[in-house]
Amino acid sequence: MKKYKITITRPAWIAETWIIETDDKLERGKLSPDKPDKWMDDNAEQLGTEVLYLMNDEERKVHGFEIYLMDMEEHYEPF
Repeated sequence: MKKYKITITRPAWIAETWIIETDDKLERGKLSPDKPDKWMDDNAEQLGTEVLYLMNDEERKVHGFEIYLMDMEEHYEPF
């Protein structure tokens, strides 16, 4: 199983950075709501949460409540 450092963007442009372990093939883009929940097990480590931007009502209608995987990289433990 590989470890990844990932950034998930949620509604209102809230970015969460995590270290996860998964055998899933990771690709940037829209996620089904159950994907992040699957990754957030006892081995997951949250590194931070950042509110990038608060959407107004019009933007919320356009973007809805979609969840995106924005970034990922293999994670290696320091020696």
